[in-house]
Amino acid sequence: CDMIAMADPFDDPARMELRRSDMEIEKQPPEDFQKYLDNTGVFRCPGDKPHPHRITKQRAIAAGYGQTAEYRYSYTIPVPLTLRPAVNGKGGPIIAKDASAQVSSADGLWNWTHNFSADYLDDPNKNFDQPAWYCNTVGYFHAAQTTANVVCRDNSVKSIRWGNKGNGIDTREIYMGAPGESLYQWWGPGKPGPGYPPGGG
Repeated sequence: CDMIAMADPFDDPARMELRRSDMEIEKQPPEDFQKYLDNTGVFRCPGDKPHPHRITKQRAIAAGYGQTAEYRYSYTIPVPLTLRPAVNGKGGPIIAKDASAQVSSADGLWNWTHNFSADYLDDPNKNFDQPAWYCNTVGYFHAAQTTANVVCRDNSVKSIRWGNKGNGIDTREIYMGAPGESLYQWWGPGKPGPGYPPGGG
């Protein structure tokens, strides 16, 4: 997830510097990725152009990418599998027992995801930050914009359907971090602050 997040900063020195403090806190300075990453295009499906989407556009503007921002990736990675989550005050990846049910990647409207929420499907007038800025990041691109493909930790591929207000998803059977999680789960440390986080994310 951090490498995907750094793809734009790799192309823009100013943005790379903006992310530097976050990366160094996690002992992952941007230069480490530059050593091993020759082509940031690895984060895009070769047969798939970036999905133009109003939700992505709104988030990109809020993240400081500018009014002409173009989202460049096809996939999202769950925050629970990065160094970001904090459970009982401890950071580090959350590895669930059932690898066939924990999502490791999905069709995405952004490079990270906390949850399955897709209120933008229920109401075309809702913005990216409704009900919260960390929601609406899974891309339900298939079957008339109702379904997303996800890869689980055991490398199995599944299709999930949002349905009506999320009634198509049972998080006891498919989840980001833990069975039974909320469709609007927050996996970051502490409580999420209001508004989009400084520096994007």
